[in-house]
Amino acid sequence: MVLILINEMALLTARSGKKDSGALPFKRVPLDLKLDEGLAPGFELGGLRCAILVMALGLIGTALTCFAVSPPKMPQSARFQAPFKAVDWLGAQKSEGNLFNDPQFGDVLIWYHPGSPKVFMDTRFDMYGEALVHDYLQLRDLRPGWEQLLAKYDFKTIFMPPSSPLVAKLKMVPSEWRVQYEDKTAVILTRMK
Repeated sequence: MVLILINEMALLTARSGKKDSGALPFKRVPLDLKLDEGLAPGFELGGLRCAILVMALGLIGTALTCFAVSPPKMPQSARFQAPFKAVDWLGAQKSEGNLFNDPQFGDVLIWYHPGSPKVFMDTRFDMYGEALVHDYLQLRDLRPGWEQLLAKYDFKTIFMPPSSPLVAKLKMVPSEWRVQYEDKTAVILTRMK
């Protein structure tokens, strides 16, 4: 269809340039003549009709592609490995209290266990506002005042990567925080009190 459309557009362009002469500056390809002869009377493969037909077929193809239902999959990368086992463990718990989590872990948790437990943060930072994102970063990076934020939000569970400075700090206080789950992708700590 595209080749026919290109040919017809070239013919239309050539015809519009020659107003007084019906002759074209080039001969029509025999295939084009055969196509014109084979079409039903009243439907000539003119440029406008061909363009409309191609656009309609393109729209139908686009609609079929866009509305195709396929199960979404969690993307994986070398930099981020989704903590599927930790998410399943956390989703199976009847955890009470507030959860402090890595934003990407929050995405996975929302996807696989929507609403249970409620995440503190996910990667939609613009939705949370500047103040909450600032609090998250302050606590995550152990910036001055992080202990007050831990108390302010009354977190009962921490769900972070093993490399997190917060995880390392809280592991040093086993009388207050206990490791409930740990693997190479995630650590889950719960408050003892």
